[in-house]
Amino acid sequence: MLWRRRWVWLGVTLAALVAAIVSVAALPQPLPSYQATVMIAARPTNIPPMVTNEFADYYAYLSSEYLNDDIMEIVESGAFVRTVSARYPNRPTAAIKGQKAHRVVTFTVSGSAGEDVLQIAQGIVDLLREPREGEPRYLDQFSDQQPRVSLIQPPELTVQPGVRRGAFDVAVRTLLGLIVGLALVFLLHYLDDTVHDRRDVDRHLGVPVLGEIPA
Repeated sequence: MLWRRRWVWLGVTLAALVAAIVSVAALPQPLPSYQATVMIAARPTNIPPMVTNEFADYYAYLSSEYLNDDIMEIVESGAFVRTVSARYPNRPTAAIKGQKAHRVVTFTVSGSAGEDVLQIAQGIVDLLREPREGEPRYLDQFSDQQPRVSLIQPPELTVQPGVRRGAFDVAVRTLLGLIVGLALVFLLHYLDDTVHDRRDVDRHLGVPVLGEIPA
């Protein structure tokens, strides 16, 4: 069956191979994506005493957690990203995303160059701790609490796979073409009611073959 209709699945597979090569060669390939992560914690240092309240420790915990929520919103804002990017005028703007685990916040900086994302990740900590002249003093928003930012983990660089995957894409698309071609062969065989040789006569009619003209 496969040999009889070999041109079907070979043709589909070859067409898929050619289409994959053309698409991979014509379309721009993605650049590597670099990510730098930095982990910080902020806690208020000015908390009103609650000596008569048995839940004083719990309220202090909540105050610290809410403070980290607010700082994460500030760092993810467009204004903060522009301010920290302005410290490195020759660097492209990167994307900043925060993730909080109770009182610890992990910021992930994504960009196309490793050195850029590392500098901006460190710039997040520097801008929160020691803003330069003319830069917004973001922690002054919480001046009553007098928050203190602690660096839990310095910036670390990771590289996301995003470089050329041409060979892999071509192989996968060619394999899909082969699968489609084989499926098409089985479909044609299922719909075909033509008698091709004595085996078809034996299988479908169940009568003896008196003679056969060879190919």
